[in-house]
Amino acid sequence: MNEAVRGTLIGRRRLLGDAAPATGLIASVATALAGTRPQRVRLTVPKPTGPHAVGTVSLHLVDHARQDPWSSTPHPRELMVSRMPRDTRTRGPGAEGHVLLAGHYW
Repeated sequence: MNEAVRGTLIGRRRLLGDAAPATGLIASVATALAGTRPQRVRLTVPKPTGPHAVGTVSLHLVDHARQDPWSSTPHPRELMVSRMPRDTRTRGPGAEGHVLLAGHYW
């Protein structure tokens, strides 16, 4: 390798050595901030209703205590959740059975 090029490359050991203190600092700050969090909130999802053994529950969750870090304009953090629970009272193959039956396609 050319000496001029070799002098400009950062070695793996140096990179890891320089990154280790920063990683430790980030971990200690995260631990300190985690200790100052408000009390935990327990979320519950409503049970599905309807005549079929499968339901769909769509939730739009908004956390007004935190700002969305990925948005260019400040607004509360939002999360869309879709849940499709299977009714456990029914008999027969569950999702595992469908995956096993479809296995011959792959």
